[in-house]
Amino acid sequence: MRRVLQISLPLIILGGGFYGAHWLLTNRNKVAPEPTQQFRPIVEVVSVKSETFKPKIISQGKAEPSRMMNFHPEISGKISSLLLGLVSGALISEGQILYQIDDQDYRLALIRSESEIATAKAAITNAFAQIASSEAKLAQADAVLLREQAESVASRKEWELLGNIGEPPDLVIRKPQLQEAKAALNSARAMLDSAVIGSNSGKASLSAAKAAKDQALLNISRCSVTAPFDCRVDAVYVDVGSYVTPSTQTLVLQRTDFCEIKVPLSIEEFEFLGIQDSHASEASLRALGEVVLTSGRNRWDGYLSRIKGDVDSLTQTIGVVVRVNEPYKKNQVPLRFGLHVQVGIQGVDIKNIVKLPEIALRQGRHVYIYSQGKLRSKKVELIRREQGYVYVRGLEDGVQVCVTQLDSFTENMPVILAERK
Repeated sequence: MRRVLQISLPLIILGGGFYGAHWLLTNRNKVAPEPTQQFRPIVEVVSVKSETFKPKIISQGKAEPSRMMNFHPEISGKISSLLLGLVSGALISEGQILYQIDDQDYRLALIRSESEIATAKAAITNAFAQIASSEAKLAQADAVLLREQAESVASRKEWELLGNIGEPPDLVIRKPQLQEAKAALNSARAMLDSAVIGSNSGKASLSAAKAAKDQALLNISRCSVTAPFDCRVDAVYVDVGSYVTPSTQTLVLQRTDFCEIKVPLSIEEFEFLGIQDSHASEASLRALGEVVLTSGRNRWDGYLSRIKGDVDSLTQTIGVVVRVNEPYKKNQVPLRFGLHVQVGIQGVDIKNIVKLPEIALRQGRHVYIYSQGKLRSKKVELIRREQGYVYVRGLEDGVQVCVTQLDSFTENMPVILAERK
């Protein structure tokens, strides 16, 4: 009996399990699937309208003087006086005397040259008198020679008429008198040549003396050293009593009639200026409009002056130069050299541009267009990002653009349009 139980009990338990499983499968509850609707996110849209976009380019730069001059005197001498207040940072007007160089040596040179002029004039007068006297003697000697020649010819004919044969004696034909007349004539000519040479020498001496006088006057005028232009004194290296030469650096001056700010622009920003000609004149650049420079609450007006002709290889920027007239003008806050300023440059107008919130621009420069309850993607041309907005081209007026952030997107995705408040 025990053996039978050991064999039959597992079979009974196994059979009961199969029966229970069959019953559960036969009598289970069947769940009918419920139909689901596709998720439709709620989106906000804006209706676009094209307009003319006026880009404003913002950059930075440093105010610098247009020119700096290492100032040297034109003559040598000791500084006798210095402009009161001639210190670093002083503003000097054009023509204002900066310092004086002792001119005593140059005034003595002037007196010496005037004396040489008087001597040269006297020498010329004496030479003219000698020329006149020599010319008179030359004319007299020439007349004596002609008379002696005539008498010599008459004496020779008389000798021949008397029937004399042979060469007449020297005394008869007045040969000694002829030689004496010729010698007197040559002497008169030599005296005339000497007088002419003396006259030329006197004229040369007079010219040299006049040149020395002009040089002395010029040196005296250079003893008073004046500012060549409106300037700011950057450095002073001399004082009263300093001995200076043309190689001595006395001052460093900065022009203040205008200053320049070199401004780097990206290639994209440079295109907003609409400059096509690399040789654009200052007048054409100035006509682009006013440039505004700011530092804190201070503002200055400037204008584009020139364009640098190269692209910086490291930053890939193009340099433009902004000019500000009279940066140290009275009755205004000075635009001090070395100050870093923000520069705002107005670009040229760009037509048919749509302004959208920055969130409307998706990856790959696409926007989502809403039409008949669905969204579709459209690629646009990005012109500029500015203060939370994007300016794009390629959308028609009246198109509705989605401005809601979406977790995912599929083409022709159905959406629900949010109600406008």
